[in-house]
Amino acid sequence: MGRLKINRVHYNGDKYTYSSPRLTDGVNIIEAGNGGGKSTFSALICYALGDYVQMFNFSKTEVHFEIKNDTNNFVLLEIEINHEAYIIKRYFGQKTNNMIIVQDKNGKEESLYLNRQHMPEGQSTYSDWLLQKLDIEVVDVWQGTSHFKVNFTDLFRLIHYDQGTEPKKIYKEHKSDNNFISDSAHIRKVIFELLVGHRFSDFYAMLGKLRELEKERDAKKILFDNFGVLAAEMGYDTSSQPSSELLRKVAEDNLELQRIQLIRNEVKSRKSDSSKFEQQIQQLRQMLVLKEQELAEVQTHLSNVSFEQRDLIELKEELIREVSHINKIIFSHNTLHLFSPDHCPCCFNKVERVSGVCLCGSEIKEGQSERFFYNSQEYIEILRSKQKSVETIEVAINSCGREITSLQEVIKQIHINLENIRSQLKEAEQHTNSNNQELLQLNERVYQLRNAIQDSENRIKIIEKFEGIERAYKKAKDDFTSLQLRVNNTQDAIEQLIQAQIKRFNAIYNGFMTITLKEVTSAEINEYYMPVLNDGYYREASSDVPKRFLYFLTLLKMSLDSKNRIPFPQFLLIDTPENLGIDRENLNKCMDRISELQSTDYQIILTTGLGKYPNSLSGLVKQTINEGEKLLRLK
Repeated sequence: MGRLKINRVHYNGDKYTYSSPRLTDGVNIIEAGNGGGKSTFSALICYALGDYVQMFNFSKTEVHFEIKNDTNNFVLLEIEINHEAYIIKRYFGQKTNNMIIVQDKNGKEESLYLNRQHMPEGQSTYSDWLLQKLDIEVVDVWQGTSHFKVNFTDLFRLIHYDQGTEPKKIYKEHKSDNNFISDSAHIRKVIFELLVGHRFSDFYAMLGKLRELEKERDAKKILFDNFGVLAAEMGYDTSSQPSSELLRKVAEDNLELQRIQLIRNEVKSRKSDSSKFEQQIQQLRQMLVLKEQELAEVQTHLSNVSFEQRDLIELKEELIREVSHINKIIFSHNTLHLFSPDHCPCCFNKVERVSGVCLCGSEIKEGQSERFFYNSQEYIEILRSKQKSVETIEVAINSCGREITSLQEVIKQIHINLENIRSQLKEAEQHTNSNNQELLQLNERVYQLRNAIQDSENRIKIIEKFEGIERAYKKAKDDFTSLQLRVNNTQDAIEQLIQAQIKRFNAIYNGFMTITLKEVTSAEINEYYMPVLNDGYYREASSDVPKRFLYFLTLLKMSLDSKNRIPFPQFLLIDTPENLGIDRENLNKCMDRISELQSTDYQIILTTGLGKYPNSLSGLVKQTINEGEKLLRLK
């Protein structure tokens, strides 16, 4: 079993420093006056061992003034675990207190995480390292659906006798006060059993493994059930054929595919005799494409010429309408003299107009008025121009008509050529159709076989995956059943061992209590490992401190039995027991029990007030801090 021993305690910062005297086996008393630093000394040890210390949580209101206001400060412990020397170093401050530095006797350093939630996957915590060195198994404990690993700080609740916990609670208060899981009766039982029996840690490790296997089995079963449903929805019947049968079918289909491909290759070789026809077919197809392209081009040109002819006809008709209109204007003008700058536009009487002056009296330029009035000769010139345009357009229309006729003849001839090419192509293709039909059938068979092989291979993948999941589920179920059988077989032996350890504990505890308190006639622990005095009838508050103090001392004494060692690390940290409402006489009686320990192969570190210990321990004072002095000193 493992043993923990603290040799020296150091504190160092930019402002304050402290180094303890060397601590030895047996009892080590650090006495100090009020406010001298007794609790600070214990807190430094707890902090370095990874425990939560409220006075060092600087986000709280009641904190340690000197340490909070110091900088670059850390605590350093010189310890031994199973007589191997180590140095433990932990810094203060929110950003650095999640890491603890461990240095072995060879000077090799290792930085370990304190909290699992801040730790990268695959690494161990400081607690795991400490428990492993103490030969205590790191176990998972389940409470309903919740579970967590037992840490050294959990076991430390029965190693550190602090003054902040009510004595009747026995176990040191957990960091999360009144937390149902961390302070449940089940968890406290686990802590006690891990400390009093080495096989208990193995058993709890087995229980933790059993719960893991149970979760794994349930997860595999869900996957097994859901995968079968999903495969069925995808059209795969996982129960119809095993993968071995499908593999045999795929092998047969592959052989058939090879046979069909050989036959197809033979048919293709027969086609080589008709290569001249295939060359002719290729040429005819090219000619057919070229002719169709030519036909499309000529048809496009014909369409463009037709549109042009239609536009010319429309323009001719418009000009003819304009000529007719001009003829009417000339006739009217010659008859009525309608348009003249010297006639009134209202009554048409001749007016004597002054040159350069309009009929309305406004000044004008004579040439300007001519823009709107033409004489008969001018209208005749316009008419002749329009008639000449009609003749020109008529020539263009006739030219388009001749071109349309020519293009229609070209299209007709192209159609004749296309029919000839198609006839020759059809005749050439008849020479190759006989082989093509057989080849098409063989290609269809190849396609079918490849699809069947692909479908079978997909089915094999699904079924092999299903079979793998089924095997994993069966293995998980078998592993769980096997371990459950081991747990059931071990449980009886563990229960007998627990009862034997409880009997040993009760014998020592009863002896301590009945000697210390005369009113106590019997003392034992119940099924939750909590003390019961005088069969539950003795409940005086004055017994709370001895009841708790001697509970811790009983565990220490059990660990010193060389014939029946327990995992308890042969170490106690006792912080100011006189502050918990006990009179001096009963306190001395409690401490006198320490002298009854037969061996010195242990360590008790006791912080107390000046002289507040029995005479039997007076020679074990390692340091005295007088009234007005402080543990931490300015540099």
